[in-house]
Amino acid sequence: MKAKLILTLLVTILFCGFTSAQDVNKIALSAYIPDNCGVPPASRKVLDTKLKSLVTSCGFGAESNKRFILTSQINILTEDILPTTPVMFSYTLSVNMYIGDGVSGTLFSTTSMEVKGTGKTKDKAYLQALKAINPKNAEFKAFIEEGKQKIIDYYKVTAPSIISKAQSLATSQKYKEAIYVLSEIPQECTEFYEQANKLTSEFYIKHISEEGKILLAEARGVWNSSQDRAAADKAGEILAKINPAAPQYDEAAKLGEEIAKRIEALDAREWQFKLQKQKDETEIAKLQINAAKDIAIEQARNQPDIVYDIYWW
Repeated sequence: MKAKLILTLLVTILFCGFTSAQDVNKIALSAYIPDNCGVPPASRKVLDTKLKSLVTSCGFGAESNKRFILTSQINILTEDILPTTPVMFSYTLSVNMYIGDGVSGTLFSTTSMEVKGTGKTKDKAYLQALKAINPKNAEFKAFIEEGKQKIIDYYKVTAPSIISKAQSLATSQKYKEAIYVLSEIPQECTEFYEQANKLTSEFYIKHISEEGKILLAEARGVWNSSQDRAAADKAGEILAKINPAAPQYDEAAKLGEEIAKRIEALDAREWQFKLQKQKDETEIAKLQINAAKDIAIEQARNQPDIVYDIYWW
């Protein structure tokens, strides 16, 4: 009953947006600069910063090495030496922007703009030109919206298979992996996003339940092996790791009381034992949502890098 109540609250909190966990479910767009982008190595950091700024300013989840990418290719339109004292160099660059599926190589949207820069050296002139790229420029709006809609369309088609994959992983008790897979579905795909949230909540409860079973069994084994103060201390450390929302919490508390009575019978010293503090169901639900978010982030960090396959220029 307690788990069902927490599950209901978890889903409610997810839908109402009470936590920052929904940031995980933003459409993820990676800034990517390939080797053949036409940008000198000394200037790549500036371009990378501009691309990442464009990603975040347009409401995307700015993550690295995801399927969908924002990339750029630069062409030099003019390169001049100005007859000044000292001599100045001037560049006019064509900045071409692309959004697409870096795995399939499908291009979703493209745009371009011209920027100019002047400096005492060629490198400084080039850098000055790149710095003129304004991520808040109105020219980028239609470009971004087109790319965003194509990504949403992709998830509308693939979300059912993503959900099926997560359910298959959960069947094999790979709950962390299942939670990560579900986190791919963005908020904009409302129907599938809600379904993914419900499953995320269910899988998280199952995850902490399986974890609770293991910890409880481990604590019992340690305690039953010798039933002395050293075993009590070790068992207490294990029991303290059990999540307050796990079904095994009450059993852990009972085992703690049993150990305390046994230690008291052996000597007069009090045995200190503290489980994680129980909280009201709403607070527990909020904590679980954040914990599910952390699981998704942890799993994302452990994924192998994607090798992009693009031929957009």
